[in-house]
Amino acid sequence: MVKNVIISILFFFLVFSSQANTGNKLARVDSLIIALKLKLNQHPTKNDYNYTLMSVRLSGLYNRKNQSDSAYQIIDKLLKSSSFLNENKKVVLISEKANYYKSIGRDDKAMEYFHEADLLLSKVSEPCTKMYHSLNKAEFYRKIANFKQARNELNLAKNLMDKNQICDSTLLIRYYHRMAAVMNETCVDSTVEYSIKSIMLSRKMKDYYSEAISLNELGYYYKNRLKKDSSMKYYLLAEQKWKLYGSYTNAAHVMFNRAQLISHNNLSRKESNLILNEILKMHDAKLVDYQIDNVYDLIRDNYYFSGDSNNYFKYKILSLQVRMNANINRHEADIRKITEKYKNDSIKAEMSLVSSKLIAMKNTLKEKNSENKRVYLFLIILTLLLLVIAFLLYRIYVSNKILKEKFKEKEALVQEIHHRVKNNLQFVNSIINMQTNVVQNELEATVLNETSRRIRSMALVHEMLYNKNNETGINMQEYLNELIKNIDDLINSSGKKIDFILDVDQLIFDISTATAIGMIVSELTSNSLKYAFKKTKHPEIKIVLKQRNSTNYQLIYGDNGVGLPENYNKTNKLGMRLIDIFSRQIKGSYVFENQNGLMYKINF
Repeated sequence: MVKNVIISILFFFLVFSSQANTGNKLARVDSLIIALKLKLNQHPTKNDYNYTLMSVRLSGLYNRKNQSDSAYQIIDKLLKSSSFLNENKKVVLISEKANYYKSIGRDDKAMEYFHEADLLLSKVSEPCTKMYHSLNKAEFYRKIANFKQARNELNLAKNLMDKNQICDSTLLIRYYHRMAAVMNETCVDSTVEYSIKSIMLSRKMKDYYSEAISLNELGYYYKNRLKKDSSMKYYLLAEQKWKLYGSYTNAAHVMFNRAQLISHNNLSRKESNLILNEILKMHDAKLVDYQIDNVYDLIRDNYYFSGDSNNYFKYKILSLQVRMNANINRHEADIRKITEKYKNDSIKAEMSLVSSKLIAMKNTLKEKNSENKRVYLFLIILTLLLLVIAFLLYRIYVSNKILKEKFKEKEALVQEIHHRVKNNLQFVNSIINMQTNVVQNELEATVLNETSRRIRSMALVHEMLYNKNNETGINMQEYLNELIKNIDDLINSSGKKIDFILDVDQLIFDISTATAIGMIVSELTSNSLKYAFKKTKHPEIKIVLKQRNSTNYQLIYGDNGVGLPENYNKTNKLGMRLIDIFSRQIKGSYVFENQNGLMYKINF
């Protein structure tokens, strides 16, 4: 009787003090993570015990946010990169690594790392480290329902605490948590005692996360003792603390406990569903990592007892779908693991069997989905795709229209440029011709005529581009034919009949390359007309331009004249120097040969 009175007094005290603290500004987990990361960055040394403990604390904060992968990376990085670790640090980190595997359901790996830490305990000098490890193991044994071994680890932690007078508040809170949880699992009434101790110390430390754990434990305790009002109040307090702290996954756990309490005691099933739907909203918003199949099950049961068969079957299918997807994922993970480890015929046969089961499960799942929902979903997606395609087509149409206008403007400008360049070159040529008519010296007249011929060769390129509306390049077959005709008219003053044989592929060259080829052919043809055919009865000039492969070309120029004289100095002649300059401009290698006349050959 006295004990019940004391518990009641403590209960009202907790409720009152919790409500009084609600207005205080709580330290949220995100803020704590930012602050601790800043503190770690500013820490003077990375190889002391405090740095390791702070890193473990940061890992613990990530665990509170249910970000176990981020927590594991911190621990694993410390273990791999810290060659300076002593036994104290190693035990803490290995124990936390075991905790990670415990949290993801890999109990075999967790046990492996706990044993690895056990082997180092004889070399550990810090009693806090030993106590920390024992508390982690106690929670692990409680999880796998080995309560006897959990009690042994807690007794070991208590002995360490008493013998070494450990007063680390964080360790004491963890000890009270573990004791309350184990007592609760084994139906021992001292759960309340340890939970209240934990709550008082957590409030002193302003550790609201730990306080919420104990409040939830009390809710579970009173639920098992059929005191639904007390259980409900503690669950509510725990939920409020975890939400304010920012640990929404834990808040979802206690919310589910509360909804379950309402349903199992035949209270308002509508209220229970409201709580469960809030969990689903938190899950959809990715605030929580929670097994929603249990939520669907409880909603389904609520609708069953409320006589709503439509919603009953709806949530039954949703629950089945989640579980089947989870089973499929687990089976697929198992298949990948087997494939990586074994590659023999027997394993392949087993994989085939498992795959068949998976296909059957997927087919079953598809059959349970509503046909109307699939059709509606398809129509919605199709409508969206059509809208997107229509929008993109409109954008493409507008862009093409703008590009066409700009292209026309550019085309007109390019044509105008070619026209002006051609006119300017013709103007210069006219001035040279005028100067030729007034000079008395035959040598000067010859030089001016040569200059005029060269300018005409370059002007011809721009004239062809302007007249034929083709700004992409020069048709070499047409260009060389026209060029030879002009040179023959200019140079062949005697009117001697010369056979020009052109074997030119249908090639399109850019202005620079076409001009260079034109200047080379012009110089060679001019020289042939002036010097090569004085003793030739049937003069002949042959020009060959071929494409050898995708990137290489060959130009061959030959006449049947007298050829180059021996010891001919090419560098003293302007024409030969121009041939060399333009050959190098198109990055070609060339040779001159005497083969029944002159032959010039260039590969470029």
